[in-house]
Amino acid sequence: MVLAGARNEVEPGKTGLAHLFEHILFRHRWEGKENGYEDAISRLGAHNNAFTTYDITFYHPLTFTSNLTGVLQLESSRFKSLDFTEKIFRTEAGAVLGEYRRNASFPSLRMSERELALMFPHHPYGHTTMGYLEDVKDMPNEYKAAVDFYDTYYRPNNCVLVIAGDVKADEMFAKVEQYYSDWQRKDVPAIPPGEPPKKEQREFVPWDADVAPLVWVAYRMPGFHTGSTDTAVMQLLNELLASQAAPLYKKLRYEKQSASSLNLNADE
Repeated sequence: MVLAGARNEVEPGKTGLAHLFEHILFRHRWEGKENGYEDAISRLGAHNNAFTTYDITFYHPLTFTSNLTGVLQLESSRFKSLDFTEKIFRTEAGAVLGEYRRNASFPSLRMSERELALMFPHHPYGHTTMGYLEDVKDMPNEYKAAVDFYDTYYRPNNCVLVIAGDVKADEMFAKVEQYYSDWQRKDVPAIPPGEPPKKEQREFVPWDADVAPLVWVAYRMPGFHTGSTDTAVMQLLNELLASQAAPLYKKLRYEKQSASSLNLNADE
């Protein structure tokens, strides 16, 4: 888990880099070979994926315990010394643009962009993890900025390694020490504080096609803190208010039939 996401993209014109690097890491040239990492991880029979959010980028390969040494070799290599060319970078930047265009065919992306801009006008939370369209289009030209992002945030003091399964802790600490001990730390820049909006705001987002109406209501909530009562409550609200077993869901979906779905996102 890398403690870097959209919130770390503080430089104007450079949004979407955290998500782009989620793509780039799968193109690591293991042993200097094109697609070397992907070929090697596939030979281990690993299910391998990742995701990017506002606060983290999370990589989660899954395989048999007998393959763990091989996975540690591969993961430490791409996290310590990622090897990719500018050509690979440009290819993946194009893939991200394709992903943006695919997601933009649904109203939810445009609504999300407008909602975040209203709630966080002076903070990097104000853009989606994919970044602004203008920045995504310009990504092929931002090779140096992307390399700097990796060099800054993919550091041992900014990552968490989790190993879960049929393993013994003492053995795992020894193996992790073997493959990660020469990984050098680096100070991570502080995220500038943002000012919340001064008043309630409403906005209508038009859509060219005929679609069912969507209503989004957003509130600022306290930041996540382990041991906080507010945090514990927010973790439960989704089940209590918006799950299929919740009274509100049943009332709107089945009794009034005024909504086809109800969702609560308590992570933005």
